[in-house]
Amino acid sequence: MTVKLALHEVAKEYANGDGIHHINLTVNAGEILTILGPSGCGKSTLLRTIGGFEKVTAGTVQIEDQDITDLPPEKRPTIMVFQGYNLWARMTVYQNLEFGLKLRKMSKPERHQRIDEMLTMLGMAEMADKYPQQLSGGQQQRVAIGRALVLRPEILLLDEPYSALDAKIRVQMREELINIQRRLHITTVFVTHDQEEAMMLSTRIAVMKAGEIVQVGTPSEIYNEPKNIYVASFIGQMNFIDAGPQTVNAFRPEDVRIVANTADHTDAYQGTVQQSTQMGHYSQLTVRIKDRSVILFAPQGCVCPASRKHPNQIHC
Repeated sequence: MTVKLALHEVAKEYANGDGIHHINLTVNAGEILTILGPSGCGKSTLLRTIGGFEKVTAGTVQIEDQDITDLPPEKRPTIMVFQGYNLWARMTVYQNLEFGLKLRKMSKPERHQRIDEMLTMLGMAEMADKYPQQLSGGQQQRVAIGRALVLRPEILLLDEPYSALDAKIRVQMREELINIQRRLHITTVFVTHDQEEAMMLSTRIAVMKAGEIVQVGTPSEIYNEPKNIYVASFIGQMNFIDAGPQTVNAFRPEDVRIVANTADHTDAYQGTVQQSTQMGHYSQLTVRIKDRSVILFAPQGCVCPASRKHPNQIHC
């Protein structure tokens, strides 16, 4: 794969000691790489250093082997969409999309063609003459992303763009972004604290903690092969049971086989079901094992599908 963006030993340190440290990261051409982590871990700071909105205190930022570390945002082949929509209230949807193209001195016919194509792609052709205050939150976010994409940047930077939308609209917007990104094949760096969003959108995920990247991998690798307890507990639900003085047995709620008794299963745990909640085609069980409660997913009636092998077993 062709590396589109490369960060080498990038750091941005603030006076209070916060910031990002020793960031080494590559983003491949045409992929969606998501920077995932809790609030305050440095993910937005990292994105802003890529976009040139924060000046690094160490390291280099390269796009296709060109060093852009000291370039201002307007000189970089990147466009950033912030959490707020930042649309110009006195401009129509069309004018919002046109503004950046005018600054680039693009001819009127070319502007018109590009904007029409983008509005059609966004499903907003009929909204061209409306003003931002006449649009829903989801529609405003579409315009904000369209305004960025119409400039055809080499890299699209998205800083939690869907955080203000309700759950149903967020899911719809994620699907739209995937479709647009695949159609344009645009390299995208996406910041979120939402693990579900990261799993759904990403080609790869970079998990951050306290200003550093602790693991980079595909959604499957991050979920099934977490590097440490932090990553394991941050992505999805994970149960931890002490297995010795310095070892912990970790397993997902779905990776459990419930057996009638432990006599024939020496590696099984015995627990007490404290609560059972019907979740549709499966039950969510809260089970007391040793000195802690764990969450388990079980098919109705505590019968495990024979087609799947589960490494962890308990007595139900």
